[in-house]
Amino acid sequence: MSKLLNMDWDELGLLVDDLAVQLKDAKIDGIWGHIRGGNIPATILSHKLCIPYLINPDAVSTNSVILIVDDIVDTGNTLKKVKLTNKFYEKN
Repeated sequence: MSKLLNMDWDELGLLVDDLAVQLKDAKIDGIWGHIRGGNIPATILSHKLCIPYLINPDAVSTNSVILIVDDIVDTGNTLKKVKLTNKFYEKN
């Protein structure tokens, strides 16, 4: 069983700040967050990087680079579902 990590808003902000620094030179066309857990960090990250937050990632060009954000990495099942249902991920 996975060990849970609980954090407060300040810790989340620090982690998103760190991620924004790491991604500042990345060529990203849009950010999409899984609605159940990735939506909040994805929205914050999109504001920090001035990159559009995508409500409907299927509406983007197949040549676009999309950052997918989720709050948990465990079995990979969420990403597998995204891969199966979203055309932007089919090229990878």
